[in-house]
Amino acid sequence: PYLGHSTEMGMNGIYIQQAANCRIDDVTFVNCDYGIILSAGYHCQLSNLSFQSSRKHGPENCTGHHAVSLTGPGNLLDGFTINQRFVHDLTVEKSTGNVFKNGKALDLSIDHHRRAPYENLFSNIDAGIGDRLFYSGGARGRGKHAGVRAVFWNIITEKAVPWPVEMEQEQLLMIGVNISDSPEISDSAGR
Repeated sequence: PYLGHSTEMGMNGIYIQQAANCRIDDVTFVNCDYGIILSAGYHCQLSNLSFQSSRKHGPENCTGHHAVSLTGPGNLLDGFTINQRFVHDLTVEKSTGNVFKNGKALDLSIDHHRRAPYENLFSNIDAGIGDRLFYSGGARGRGKHAGVRAVFWNIITEKAVPWPVEMEQEQLLMIGVNISDSPEISDSAGR
């Protein structure tokens, strides 16, 4: 069974560090703690990824820690299916200019793990239930979950999701997202 957040036994998939122009395509991950960690990767393309688990659910009703975690600029994840629940499904940390598109999940967590991720795009994603769309981790002393110009475009959820108040509000862009309680919008807010 999945033992819980930060107690993983090391059922890990692919780890790439400080590499450029890599490609990972058509991979299925089964019963993993971590699927892909792309640490300081540049201009890499991940596509057609699938995640599934037959493990007993652990704490937080999860069966893994991270599906895809990116730190670095200009990477693309195009096409993914997450048929399990990770603590953090899609993670950006210390990263900018990444694109996540054409995906589907049971109850997606788009994790902005602090440390200044900004200008990342999430587009054309069926996020499933919508209970934890903007659930994010990261130590509080690292600042807001996301910096400026995070873009969420055509994110479908079964139910409305609350506005992500712990993200930088300046130039936060939501298009085609079912938000239940958006804040007051002023002309200078850039939203």
